[in-house]
Amino acid sequence: MRKKLILPIILVSLLALVACTGSGQQDGQSYLEELSTQDFEIAYELGKAFLDDFYAQKAGQRNIDFAHYISNENLLKYSNKRMSVETYVYDIKEVSIGLNQARFIREEKCYYLNYAVYARHGLIGESLEEIEVLISADKGKPVVSDWYIECGKGISSFDQNYRPNASINSPDVLNNEEFVKAIFEKAGIE
Repeated sequence: MRKKLILPIILVSLLALVACTGSGQQDGQSYLEELSTQDFEIAYELGKAFLDDFYAQKAGQRNIDFAHYISNENLLKYSNKRMSVETYVYDIKEVSIGLNQARFIREEKCYYLNYAVYARHGLIGESLEEIEVLISADKGKPVVSDWYIECGKGISSFDQNYRPNASINSPDVLNNEEFVKAIFEKAGIE
């Protein structure tokens, strides 16, 4: 009799243990309260997927839903305005995305990633853009918390026109009301 009771007690205990400890999963996705130095791969993959989609839209291949990557309402508005101004249908033949630099900003618990994006166009030749992307965690998932395209040799001048010399080092920069108001007024964002 005693042996028959032990097995159900063990099963119930194991089920309770699994339910209580959680696996870091929520709705089938990893739950991240904040990023750490061990989350480089997560940050890198999110940044690269974001840029892949961004360039696919520029090429007229598909539309990007920035809400899939961005949770900050101000950055969403800014990014959507950028796409409405910069979406040209390029005859993009090739896009190559490489990582120039990556660093973890400990104080902000986010990753700064600097990508080099080479694009070969059918009509205008080639372009090389340097894109800074900040990845942090929000509501349990990794998000793009800021991004900036260096004008340089590239073809994008949106950031240079509306946020020249912006410093990409804090996921909270677009929560600063004065900063956002100045950018939005200049760019015509409502």
